[in-house]
Amino acid sequence: MAGRHRSKAVLPDAGYRRPPSVESTGLVVTLWSENGIAEGAFDFTPLPGTLVLRQQFAAAFDRKIGPAGGWRSWDTCYCGYQSVRLLLRGLAASEQPPTTMAQITPAVWISWRMSLPPTAGTRHHLVALRSLLAQAPELPSETLEVVDRRVDPAPASSEIAYTYQEFLRIRSAAATVFNSALVRIRDTVNICVAGGPASSGRRAATG
Repeated sequence: MAGRHRSKAVLPDAGYRRPPSVESTGLVVTLWSENGIAEGAFDFTPLPGTLVLRQQFAAAFDRKIGPAGGWRSWDTCYCGYQSVRLLLRGLAASEQPPTTMAQITPAVWISWRMSLPPTAGTRHHLVALRSLLAQAPELPSETLEVVDRRVDPAPASSEIAYTYQEFLRIRSAAATVFNSALVRIRDTVNICVAGGPASSGRRAATG
């Protein structure tokens, strides 16, 4: 933005080589910053799915994050990780869970997508997965075409907002009801303090 002072990131030495971002298991991906600092790790070990399927998603995730990818901040990467988890859970719950990305057919993707509610959160997950799966060469090209389709915006809220005048009338009516109830409570308290009518013998539940 013009007129603002920006400090440049401190870059590592010329001979610096970034450590591997994927552990030997192929399931733990580290997010490295531009100055060579590990921002955190994303573990695909506890996610559902076969070992190969999780490794393939982890590899695609690794290509998407960090200085060389489009997802550089921790928050963006974390949201993408949550989108992957949502997809893997849905695939694991299907009648015939895919064991590799090659088995995620257009029908499998469409079936999972149709199971999601039409919300803004769903749209966010679909957009993130569309970006991530573009980094997965194991995914069938016909499936990628379906994934890459335009994601419709979430439907507008059906809730009706009150106008300011309507709000004032509602508040006035609520105040009238409250004041009437307060008067009755005070009258009852006064009767009880004065001795009131004889007890009817019923048990009182307190607390």
